[in-house]
Amino acid sequence: MLENDVYAITGGQPIPNAGATSFAGLAEASGYAATFEFDDFEEFATRIDEVFEAEGPVFITLKTRPEIQGGPVDSRTSARRTPQAARELHDTLNG
Repeated sequence: MLENDVYAITGGQPIPNAGATSFAGLAEASGYAATFEFDDFEEFATRIDEVFEAEGPVFITLKTRPEIQGGPVDSRTSARRTPQAARELHDTLNG
């Protein structure tokens, strides 16, 4: 799992409990045989053999920095108005 603590598609709002939730801990509690959590790429690279040799199922969390492109979905402008978009959707669904 790539964990960046935000919902990127909606503009970068923090996920609930950002930084306080252990997804590896949740995976372990859910029955994963091996779990790993990395926030340092060098450590991940150093331990990759251990990860691949672990008995599965294996869950890996790689903590990353968010990269938000654009703004929130609802703030993006569209050249189409709602009636036009509705007609296009209707036409697409009805062939």
